[in-house]
Amino acid sequence: MFPTDFRGLGSEDAIKMSLSRLVKEGQVERLAQGVYVKPKRKGKPANHNLDEIAQAIAKKEKVRIRRSAEFALFKL
Repeated sequence: MFPTDFRGLGSEDAIKMSLSRLVKEGQVERLAQGVYVKPKRKGKPANHNLDEIAQAIAKKEKVRIRRSAEFALFKL
Protein backbone atom coordinates (compact mmCIF):
# COMPACT_ATOMS: atom_id res chain seq x y z
CA MET A 1 0.00 0.00 0.00
CA PHE A 2 1.03 3.58 -0.59
CA PRO A 3 0.12 6.87 1.12
CA THR A 4 -1.62 7.91 -2.10
CA ASP A 5 -4.07 5.03 -1.60
CA PHE A 6 -5.61 7.08 1.21
CA ARG A 7 -5.93 10.33 -0.74
CA GLY A 8 -9.13 12.13 0.17
CA LEU A 9 -9.32 10.65 3.67
CA GLY A 10 -7.25 13.40 5.25
CA SER A 11 -4.36 15.73 4.70
CA GLU A 12 -1.06 14.39 3.45
CA ASP A 13 0.54 15.00 6.86
CA ALA A 14 -2.31 13.23 8.68
CA ILE A 15 -1.99 10.19 6.41
CA LYS A 16 1.77 10.02 6.93
CA MET A 17 1.33 10.34 10.71
CA SER A 18 -1.29 7.58 10.74
CA LEU A 19 0.94 5.25 8.73
CA SER A 20 3.83 6.04 11.07
CA ARG A 21 1.69 5.10 14.07
CA LEU A 22 0.59 1.88 12.41
CA VAL A 23 4.24 0.97 11.80
CA LYS A 24 5.09 1.59 15.47
CA GLU A 25 2.13 -0.57 16.54
CA GLY A 26 3.19 -3.39 14.20
CA GLN A 27 -0.01 -3.21 12.15
CA VAL A 28 1.90 -2.42 8.93
CA GLU A 29 5.53 -2.73 7.91
CA ARG A 30 7.47 -0.08 6.00
CA LEU A 31 9.53 -1.57 3.19
CA ALA A 32 10.80 1.69 1.74
CA GLN A 33 9.83 5.33 1.67
CA GLY A 34 6.14 5.35 0.73
CA VAL A 35 5.84 1.55 0.43
CA TYR A 36 4.01 -0.37 3.16
CA VAL A 37 2.77 -3.94 3.56
CA LYS A 38 0.38 -5.47 6.03
CA PRO A 39 1.97 -8.38 7.94
CA LYS A 40 0.04 -11.64 7.92
CA ARG A 41 0.19 -11.69 11.73
CA LYS A 42 0.22 -8.60 13.90
CA GLY A 43 3.69 -7.91 15.25
CA LYS A 44 5.33 -10.55 13.05
CA PRO A 45 7.49 -9.66 10.04
CA ALA A 46 5.68 -10.10 6.75
CA ASN A 47 6.81 -12.78 4.35
CA HIS A 48 7.37 -10.45 1.41
CA ASN A 49 6.44 -11.63 -2.03
CA LEU A 50 8.73 -9.44 -4.12
CA ASP A 51 6.77 -10.11 -7.29
CA GLU A 52 3.55 -8.77 -5.70
CA ILE A 53 5.40 -5.71 -4.41
CA ALA A 54 6.90 -5.04 -7.85
CA GLN A 55 3.48 -5.42 -9.48
CA ALA A 56 1.90 -3.00 -6.97
CA ILE A 57 4.60 -0.40 -7.63
CA ALA A 58 4.22 -0.86 -11.40
CA LYS A 59 0.45 -0.41 -11.11
CA LYS A 60 0.90 2.76 -9.04
CA GLU A 61 3.41 4.19 -11.51
CA LYS A 62 1.30 3.02 -14.48
CA VAL A 63 4.10 1.06 -16.11
CA ARG A 64 4.42 -2.48 -17.37
CA ILE A 65 7.20 -4.69 -16.14
CA ARG A 66 8.47 -7.86 -17.72
CA ARG A 67 10.56 -10.60 -16.26
CA SER A 68 14.00 -11.00 -17.71
CA ALA A 69 15.39 -14.15 -19.24
CA GLU A 70 17.73 -14.38 -16.27
CA PHE A 71 14.73 -14.52 -13.94
CA ALA A 72 13.24 -17.40 -15.93
CA LEU A 73 16.53 -19.28 -15.70
CA PHE A 74 16.68 -18.61 -11.98
CA LYS A 75 13.18 -20.02 -11.52
CA LEU A 76 14.21 -23.24 -13.32
